[in-house]
Amino acid sequence: MKKALLALCALTISTPALAGTAGYGVPINVLVTEWGFMLFNVVNNRLNAPSCATQTSRFAIPSNTDAGKSMISAILTAQSRGKQVYVNGAGTCNVCSDSETVDYVQVEN
Repeated sequence: MKKALLALCALTISTPALAGTAGYGVPINVLVTEWGFMLFNVVNNRLNAPSCATQTSRFAIPSNTDAGKSMISAILTAQSRGKQVYVNGAGTCNVCSDSETVDYVQVEN
């Protein structure tokens, strides 16, 4: 009985998708579109990009949410000041089918 319960628990616990991390880098190739998103690249050693992210150094941020607008502001400010950003991906390509959606951005001090 304990083995069956343990097996059932193991089956019901979901594991999160791997999220990509770009680490620190200066945002380049910034493209703000009329389709409701921004694309940008961070060139450095990217880790764990999801299989949908065929543009391996590119990330996407939606521009139609408050969180997306805040992240876009942070990226544009960092780019204009030559600051590096730390980008953590969401593990999905929901905004643009070939670029990982951004989970959060941190601008270096």
